[in-house]
Amino acid sequence: MAATALVSKLLSGEEAGVIITNYTKTGRKFKNYVRVGPIVDEMGKTINFVGVLKEVVDAEKVMDAPMSGGTKLPFMS
Repeated sequence: MAATALVSKLLSGEEAGVIITNYTKTGRKFKNYVRVGPIVDEMGKTINFVGVLKEVVDAEKVMDAPMSGGTKLPFMS
C-alpha cells in the first residue's frame, strides 16, 4: 500500500514519493504523485514535513524517472 510505504520512509528520516489514486465527487478516478520530506532542526531532529501533490497523466513515467532537479515529468498543468 502506498501510504504504508510513504510512512515507513518518513519514520526513518528519508523523503519519499508515491502515486496514489483519488476520485472526484462524480467518481472519476485520477492519479496524484505525492512527495514528502522531513524538515530537520540543527540537531538533526525532524520537526515538520513538507509535501507536494501533483496530478499525473502517466504514472509509470513518474515512477521510472530519476529524482533529479532537471527531470521533466508528465504532470498536468
